[in-house]
Amino acid sequence: MEISDLVDSKIRAFSFKIEAAVYHKHKMQLILSGHEDKFLAVAKDATFPAPKKIRPFFFHYDAFLFELVSCFDIILHIVRIKNSLPLKEEETSWNKKFKWLLQQNNRKAYELLEKKWNEWWFEDLRNARNYITHNDRLSLGIEVRNNGDNLFFFALPKMHERREIFEHCTIWIKEMRFFDTFFRL
Repeated sequence: MEISDLVDSKIRAFSFKIEAAVYHKHKMQLILSGHEDKFLAVAKDATFPAPKKIRPFFFHYDAFLFELVSCFDIILHIVRIKNSLPLKEEETSWNKKFKWLLQQNNRKAYELLEKKWNEWWFEDLRNARNYITHNDRLSLGIEVRNNGDNLFFFALPKMHERREIFEHCTIWIKEMRFFDTFFRL
């Protein structure tokens, strides 16, 4: 397969994963809006098992995180291919060897990836993905407001800021879309 064909294939995979993340976010919004009372019960007591009607929310959230984090993996593959880094596909990850090789071949790409890797939103995304990977479900928090417009948020360790659930998801999608810059490097 030609290098341009490999890159095009990865770009299509990236677009697919972004689209899948948007789909899962939409499904989560529908589930939350239709069963807010059940989410209130779960948010008020972390030991309360998630009712069957809202479990799909957690399934979609798990898939949402997987799709977005895997977008970064695809970007690394694109960078590896375009810069002819001497790594196998299974060796491609944001590790010391990859970073060192990229610094030698394309300092601009390295600096941009390193900067994004260390930004608060990406750290929060990785922390959320790691948390849900190693725990049975996401911990939800709720701020009950007098006007009845309750604020649901992710109650996760190490989150930089408490934000409404879908505001967080929107930021993660928007920021991950920034990585399409690598298609042009």
